[in-house]
Amino acid sequence: MILRFLSCALTAVFISATCAEVPSSANPLVSTPLIAYQQAKGTVCKWKAAGIQFIVPTGWELEINKDGEPSVSQTEGSSYYLASFALLPPDASSLSPEQQFKAAQEGVLASAKKDFKGFEEGKIEEFIQHGIKGRRQPFVGKVDGVETVGMIAVLSAERPILIYIQVNAGDFSKDSRVILESIKKIEDK
Repeated sequence: MILRFLSCALTAVFISATCAEVPSSANPLVSTPLIAYQQAKGTVCKWKAAGIQFIVPTGWELEINKDGEPSVSQTEGSSYYLASFALLPPDASSLSPEQQFKAAQEGVLASAKKDFKGFEEGKIEEFIQHGIKGRRQPFVGKVDGVETVGMIAVLSAERPILIYIQVNAGDFSKDSRVILESIKKIEDK
């Protein structure tokens, strides 16, 4: 299951705070309609504080928490998918990528171990996506009796970005990969 998830997920983040809608005038994300990306329709969201952009497929929910950090989710029947993004504190920029990941990993996995029954960690991997270096680690277990896959990643963008992914055992369309595969530095076009 971990290998299957790794093949379609490139990054991941846990934000425990409840996300709340932010009025468009206070929205820290800039959204641009998108005609097509890898045959998926959606919106390009530019998260200026992090220096990245990503695509939110049509029909998916984008929420922004009180700190201006985005999360993207979709529910299909009994299946769900959540990708949450957070900036690491400004002083994290002075740490090495290994230290950034270790600090983020300790907090996220401590929480996941409480929520996941039969929790198992996967191998930590380094990766590069659209020129952005990162580290990721998958994990699996059951949440409320449902087989669930998660992943934590830290991207070394303008400021280090923590990404948390959680997906239950239900299969999603290719749109679920579009979000992760589309993460890249903001394009000024």
